[in-house]
Amino acid sequence: MNPGLGKIVGKTIDRVVVGEHNAGGPPTQVFLVFNDGTAYELYGDIHATSRLETRGEGALLRYATLFGGWLTQFPGGMQPPQLSCNGLERLDVR
Repeated sequence: MNPGLGKIVGKTIDRVVVGEHNAGGPPTQVFLVFNDGTAYELYGDIHATSRLETRGEGALLRYATLFGGWLTQFPGGMQPPQLSCNGLERLDVR
């Protein structure tokens, strides 16, 4: 995962811009535009949920581990370690 994601922690999203069905570029682009004039782009084959998640962090981490991939967390101002699902067992995910 791109460590640049850690730089957006704590920023305030002002708006979201989405580009879809691009010709010759990534199929989908999502730009998070922040109130300080900066923006962050996510691109590729992106799918989004139809709702805002209301579950707590522990439930979210448990759900994310169901798929067996890598989880990377970006706490404010810190460079996180990359954790496997097995490594998450060492975290308190209650």
